[in-house]
Amino acid sequence: MSDPLFEPFWSIALLISAVIYVALLEKIRRGLLRLTALDQQERSSQQPKVSVIIPCRDEAEHIGNTLDDLTKQDYPQDLLQIIVVNDRSTDGTGEIAKKFCDSFNELIVIDNDQCPENLSPKKYALSLGMQRAHGEILMTTDGDCRYRTGWVRSLVEGLADNVGVITGLTIFERGRPEPLWQRLQQMDYLSHSFFAAGAIGSGMAFNCNGSNLAYRRETFSEIGGYQQIKQVVTGDDTLLLQKIKQIGRWQI
Repeated sequence: MSDPLFEPFWSIALLISAVIYVALLEKIRRGLLRLTALDQQERSSQQPKVSVIIPCRDEAEHIGNTLDDLTKQDYPQDLLQIIVVNDRSTDGTGEIAKKFCDSFNELIVIDNDQCPENLSPKKYALSLGMQRAHGEILMTTDGDCRYRTGWVRSLVEGLADNVGVITGLTIFERGRPEPLWQRLQQMDYLSHSFFAAGAIGSGMAFNCNGSNLAYRRETFSEIGGYQQIKQVVTGDDTLLLQKIKQIGRWQI
């Protein structure tokens, strides 16, 4: 037998939850609109030195396509450095990557066969790449991604004078027919990405994707790099974004 005293309580709780949910959706919607407006207004015309860092492990199937796309970017080659951190691969990833060194002078392959205890393997691999990077702009991506020819340029253009970090949307490549559960997973990922974008547009550092991320070296140095989050397994993207947001100096 239900207690009638609790019925009004649950009704009020559901009403409050619905109001909060609608308000949050409206905030996200306005954030997306703000990002669209900023994209049309604030575009940098500068062409600084860029270092693209790719930590990868056992990506022999994909790294060739990844580097083929990156070496064909419409950004000046003398201003583009590509760093592949071959992180303990056992499938020949490093050997495939090194084949591109002859055709692209600013490509470095770092072979890493260890990871110190209590450190995130990916952050450690990224840190090795950072040590060799000499770009004013640092970009991170993954060894299984594909890019349009204007990828590097578009991220650089988005880094206006007051912008410290910029992140983009990464979408799944459509191939052979996929089972329903994978399609649902992709829909969930896309909705999560749009929610994160709207949050950034609303001034909240909610989430970002490390496979499509760029930030200023100056910004990275200001937060101490990965020092404060080096022991967390994940967070090379989201926690980094939140640390930059905490500074309060840079626009995201």
